[in-house]
Amino acid sequence: MATRGILDNHSTIDEAKNFLQRIPHFHCFNYLLCDKDGNLLRVETASEKDDIVYYENGLGISTNHYLSKKMQELEVKENIHKSNTLQRLLSLKNGLKIKKH
Repeated sequence: MATRGILDNHSTIDEAKNFLQRIPHFHCFNYLLCDKDGNLLRVETASEKDDIVYYENGLGISTNHYLSKKMQELEVKENIHKSNTLQRLLSLKNGLKIKKH
């Protein structure tokens, strides 16, 4: 329902981000939002809290693991290690700089 709400009622990343931060979440979910100008961000949600991950250069990864430190408190440490390894490999392979959150 959140995705449908975004598509039906919001035309910018900021509107969609604000919408996702206002509504209640009953499960953990990550929303990857982008626009025609190359802006890209990820809204990480859980019933207890949410956080935003901002990407640079229109490039980023999205997995079923949280990327922000605030949300990683909810995860098992092994999953965090896998996500961090993926970020590091992506950075090395493409010469990208990944901003830690």
